[in-house]
Amino acid sequence: MRTIRVEDILGGTTSMADDINGTPIDISHLNNVAVHLVWTGTPTGTWRLQVSNDKVPAGVDKNSIAYSNLTWIDADTQAGGGAAGSKLFTLTNTGAKWVTVMWDDTSGTGTVTTATMHAKG
Repeated sequence: MRTIRVEDILGGTTSMADDINGTPIDISHLNNVAVHLVWTGTPTGTWRLQVSNDKVPAGVDKNSIAYSNLTWIDADTQAGGGAAGSKLFTLTNTGAKWVTVMWDDTSGTGTVTTATMHAKG
């Protein structure tokens, strides 16, 4: 069984005062994915667990692929209703190649304090 652990999928403590595009993670050959998010403050918006099966575009290094290089589809969402909170997104028996999270900001402010991913396959 292959296991990966990405400790920080958003690049550290991150402000929620604007949209956030997470790091794309290649989950090929991984069946189970868990993304844990914790935030403070009073942000209003929507967390989106997103997946993509796009191929890496020509000329793009697969180890430094950016959010904007792929087309994303929501696999799950969680509203952030103006208060501190947390969410554990899970994907079971996924066939997706890529996974990430995205914060779609509406208003308010907050800070992501935890953004970890663990996957097994």
